[in-house]
Amino acid sequence: MENKKTVEQKQNLNKKTTLSSIVSLLPFGLPQIILFVLCGSFYAYVGMEIILVSYLTPELEREWDLSSFQAGFMLSALFAGALAGSLVTGWVSDTFGRRTAILFGMLLSCICKALLLASTNWWTVSLLLFVTQNGSAASNIAFTLYLEFVKPPQRATQTMVFCIWWTIGSIVQVLFSWYTLEFLNWKYMILFHIVPAVLFFFIMIFSLPESIIFNHSKKKYFHVVNHLYKMNPGINEKKKSTKSAKQNQFEIEKKINQYLLERIDIKQIKDFFAQLESNSKLQKKFKYLMFQFRKTNNSNLDNLANDQIGFSGLLDTQNDEEIGSISANDNNNNDNLKLNVIGKENENVNENSDENENNKLIVNENDNSEENEKENKKEKEGSEEKSIRFRDLFSKKYRKLFIFFSISYVCISFAYYGIILLSPISFEEIKQSKFLNKYVLNLFQTISEIPGLFLGIYICKYLSRKTSLLLLLAISLISNTVIIFYRNTYVFTILLMLMRGCLLAFYMLIILFIIECFPTLVRNRALGVITAIARMGTILVPYTVYNSLGLNFPLAIYLAITAVNIFVISQIKAKTKNKSLE
Repeated sequence: MENKKTVEQKQNLNKKTTLSSIVSLLPFGLPQIILFVLCGSFYAYVGMEIILVSYLTPELEREWDLSSFQAGFMLSALFAGALAGSLVTGWVSDTFGRRTAILFGMLLSCICKALLLASTNWWTVSLLLFVTQNGSAASNIAFTLYLEFVKPPQRATQTMVFCIWWTIGSIVQVLFSWYTLEFLNWKYMILFHIVPAVLFFFIMIFSLPESIIFNHSKKKYFHVVNHLYKMNPGINEKKKSTKSAKQNQFEIEKKINQYLLERIDIKQIKDFFAQLESNSKLQKKFKYLMFQFRKTNNSNLDNLANDQIGFSGLLDTQNDEEIGSISANDNNNNDNLKLNVIGKENENVNENSDENENNKLIVNENDNSEENEKENKKEKEGSEEKSIRFRDLFSKKYRKLFIFFSISYVCISFAYYGIILLSPISFEEIKQSKFLNKYVLNLFQTISEIPGLFLGIYICKYLSRKTSLLLLLAISLISNTVIIFYRNTYVFTILLMLMRGCLLAFYMLIILFIIECFPTLVRNRALGVITAIARMGTILVPYTVYNSLGLNFPLAIYLAITAVNIFVISQIKAKTKNKSLE
């Protein structure tokens, strides 16, 4: 019986520590809040953009006496830019990092918006809107970056909460547009849109971190560990914590150390810390890792000189029984990695064992047991999955998913952006009320996205991804059907609000579904290609809004598209709820 326990303990120690297991222990602290605000601000900025253009186009149509085709072409250029941008930013993100893609996208978008102020004809505006969306397409990258720092069980909830930034941006832009178009002109509307974005861009340069999962996939393990220490709540804590809080901080620290020791050999770790000691710039870059090293190694390299790295934990010395220590020894050409685990957790394993009387369990790297071979096989399969090439997205394993997600994303993009562009136009047909104008109507419809997101949060807790998506589409389908056949000002407004809220919740949930289904190194390229395919469809959206057939024409199209989307989602069999993103 004791031998079985010992084997089980060895197997547990041989399993590599995953990032998901560490992130799951980390509380939602200040680093996550800062990331939430930074990524959310960029998402809000892009949410403002579609509202900006929906008001800008009618203004330019009147001022420059444009035809319906020219007005529609400007909006089509916007979506065509999103098509190209989705491919470019997705590739940049998976190749150079999430942070690089976001900063590049935001800078490009701000520059093009500033040039819009000097535009004097519709084709210049069309070109600038096209290039603008090349940068703004990085909004999905911001969403991905934030999710890669979120615990798997909280991912669906955080998705919906994060999407509130989009709604906030839309509300702010409606208010900006209302004020500037009533009292100033469209150039001030663009100016009010740019200034906050430029300020946030400079803040993001100094504050936006790189994804720990991206760094992990690129084998930048020291960068990963440095950021994990930053997120550990006890790293900079000066006040004394409770015993349970210290124990939790220690467990986090122990897992972080295990993560590093399992992936970097001792010589590399020693060389890296020695380099840190002599390089002040690197110390600033890896300040949290350096802080931890100095704390656990008495601010010197003595342990490294003795071929040993010790990690002491955060508990008081009087609680030695509850302290676990991890050390990695490089003993004179001995390539075996030793993990010494001391504490209550292995008392039962060793209580009758003469070999382990010092409470030490030594696991050799060259252990050729059948259990280790199986474990190595699993790790090899996982490594192969992480090295998946982009063209493998079209292999048998991912082909159906890719096609179904592409069709569904085309449908939801067409319907959602169509409803947004329809809001100012629909006012002309339903303005029987003296209490409504096009700004109030659009404001109400934008605010309605918030209840839709809360509905999405609620159903995601209890239902699978697929069932949640189908329910949101069903509500939208019913609302769309009613407003086609029953045209009343208040009924139209309320049901259009409900429809828009459900469509946005679906929009965010389908992005989450896509992110969970594809591997790390191609995740954003897959999302980028799917988004690009969707943009091909949305290029036609403006022509459904600007037509001579009335309001029922676009509504009937959105109804048919929603029905198609329901069929497509029903064919997806993937189950990804609480799945690790590594």
